[in-house]
Amino acid sequence: MALRVFDFTGRILGEKLADFIQFSAPEAIVLFGGLARAKEFLYEPIVKAMNENVLAIWKDKVKVLFSTLSESDAAILGASALAWNL
Repeated sequence: MALRVFDFTGRILGEKLADFIQFSAPEAIVLFGGLARAKEFLYEPIVKAMNENVLAIWKDKVKVLFSTLSESDAAILGASALAWNL
């Protein structure tokens, strides 16, 4: 049951990432936090659904990466980036 939940979650996330790619044109998408800890269960369904739902020009071109930063480091870096842009 848990594996089906991960598969379902990965497919939904992949579909939404495909929507995001349409207007933002990223080179890569970096996921962190709880998602990064579950990467062995989520990566394949995310990438499959993303590539099935994205425009052909983006298929297999956007990388899905999982951050290796600790959550506290990621939070500090995110807050720093926001402060820098003010």
